[in-house]
Amino acid sequence: MNSIPHNNGNPLDQLDKGCFHCYKIVLGIYLGLTMLGMILLVALFIHAGGNPAILTVNIMLNVTVLRFIIWQLEAMQKRDLNRATEALIGFIIYFVFTVLYIFGVSYAAYGSLESDFTIQAGASLGVFVVCVFFGSVQVYLFLKKNQSGGYRNMNHVAP
Repeated sequence: MNSIPHNNGNPLDQLDKGCFHCYKIVLGIYLGLTMLGMILLVALFIHAGGNPAILTVNIMLNVTVLRFIIWQLEAMQKRDLNRATEALIGFIIYFVFTVLYIFGVSYAAYGSLESDFTIQAGASLGVFVVCVFFGSVQVYLFLKKNQSGGYRNMNHVAP
């Protein structure tokens, strides 16, 4: 017996309700804040100068996480386990690379990890894990549990 409450016999409708709906809102907010952050990054670079390589990598990291957020939203909308898997793997790679990059650049630039910077970076990464990564794991597990007939995209009908 399926313990997930659903309407019309389709448990996948739960991706539009409850915690999953809240997760979509959180993703939208994170998407908007990331885009705002990119604009501020470019504005800061233009007005204050800085290292173009660091700016480029920062923008690439932001574009990367934007893409994975969009993939996550697509996975939820289309009930697509493949896309959810890609988004989850992308978030893992993004997280690992971001941790290595942030702390590596900080150490290379200052010779040590500044405590304020470490706290800010750690808080930012913690928000990412709690708000984005944890939800992505939940979407992946939900789609995997509820896939029907072995098809990985729930909208495709068996031939």
